[in-house]
Amino acid sequence: MKVLFVCTGNTCRSPMAEASFNHLCNNNENVSSFSRGINVFLPQPINPKSKSALAAAGIDFNEDFLSQQISLTDINDADLILTMTSDQ
Repeated sequence: MKVLFVCTGNTCRSPMAEASFNHLCNNNENVSSFSRGINVFLPQPINPKSKSALAAAGIDFNEDFLSQQISLTDINDADLILTMTSDQ
């Protein structure tokens, strides 16, 4: 199962949801998640405050993460899509 988390810029909420979900699933090989944004102009690293919050919770995160614009391929590849707000 692939879960897609979506937010606006893919630098705060959706990357945190992705990391938290993977942590809760104990990196189960049958379940994975990824995150994307609906308004990503340039690839950006995760927001430092989000990174600190994950670290404080003991959740590992990919240090090489860069935000990505959502694509039709992402939508088609996902079994479940979760948005961070109802507007998304």
